[in-house]
Amino acid sequence: MSNRTRKRKVKKGVNLHRDEDGYHDDERSGGGGGGALDEYEVAKRQRRLGRFDDGPQQRTPRGGGSSNRWERPAPSRVDTGDGSADIVLDYTVVGTSQTVDKKYLRLTAAPDPATVRPEPVLKQAIQMITERYESYGEERGQEQYIFLWERMKAVRQDLTVQRIRNAFTVEVYEMHARICLEFDDRVEFQQCQAQLTQLYEEGLGTAEGKREFAAYNILYNVGMGAHNNVADLMLALTAEDKMNEFICHALQVRAAEALGDYCLLFRLYASAPGHSEHVMDTFVDRARLDAVRVLLKAYAPTVPLSFLTRNLGFDADGECLAFIEDHGVVLAADADSRAVDCKASRASFVEHSISARLEEEMKEAARKAEMVPLSFS
Repeated sequence: MSNRTRKRKVKKGVNLHRDEDGYHDDERSGGGGGGALDEYEVAKRQRRLGRFDDGPQQRTPRGGGSSNRWERPAPSRVDTGDGSADIVLDYTVVGTSQTVDKKYLRLTAAPDPATVRPEPVLKQAIQMITERYESYGEERGQEQYIFLWERMKAVRQDLTVQRIRNAFTVEVYEMHARICLEFDDRVEFQQCQAQLTQLYEEGLGTAEGKREFAAYNILYNVGMGAHNNVADLMLALTAEDKMNEFICHALQVRAAEALGDYCLLFRLYASAPGHSEHVMDTFVDRARLDAVRVLLKAYAPTVPLSFLTRNLGFDADGECLAFIEDHGVVLAADADSRAVDCKASRASFVEHSISARLEEEMKEAARKAEMVPLSFS
């Protein structure tokens, strides 16, 4: 009989037990077993059973040294202010720069206190940015936004590296969030909204500001179709919160969107308080398409253009006509009537923007024309 076969047979009748001297098999302890175990097998079983000891195991650092290395707390990480990366910073920076106007530059190393502005200088910078913003009037171009974005991001960065979290910090993020809404920068708005949520949870800011941005958060999630998030936000509202103008409006918008009541939805869009209208811009076009689809099915043979303008929340017939024609809606043969041909429009109506699709096709054709064919001759 081979040694392997002998060991397999012995294992069937042997059990190990533990006493003060360690692990022993029943055969060696006087119990009935199927045969004696050699020392190698006993040692192997002791090692295997020893894995289940409850005592803590001491970890030894590679190369020796004290075991305190394993309990050293991780260094704190400070956001660079752009939401994309952070740096290790285990101390608080105290800025000494007196420069009011400063552009945003992404941090690639620990900040230099000589280039960081203290809070009094940051307040002067916010005043300068506010004056420049008010000077723009109704103008909302890319050049204006780049200036505002660079200055506001620089202020946020200086606040972050100095760990300044107070009422002034809340005002900065609220101001930047409103600017982002006006210039349709949703990504930056979400960054500001996330920071504001943390600041409000720390007890900073005013009750009015907290309710205003809670309403914006509800509207944004309504537009994104995040119904679970909307439900969670509504559960956190108090009776006093629901009486607030912004939150009351946001809840009415949520109800109108859930019921598909586009008439009420666009009336609320026209009477939106504060920057709620800008938040609703994220989903109002989608709601208009749903409304047009319903109207084309409900009316025949034609529906007046003025009726669509009024019910889709447009200010002028020209705006309404440009929107519906961009999605395949056609006017009736009698152009003087300024009416939409519902039957013909039902066949040609599309969800996507026709002009945007044509522009993409033209760009793709231009890219293909510029491509240089490869030649291996």
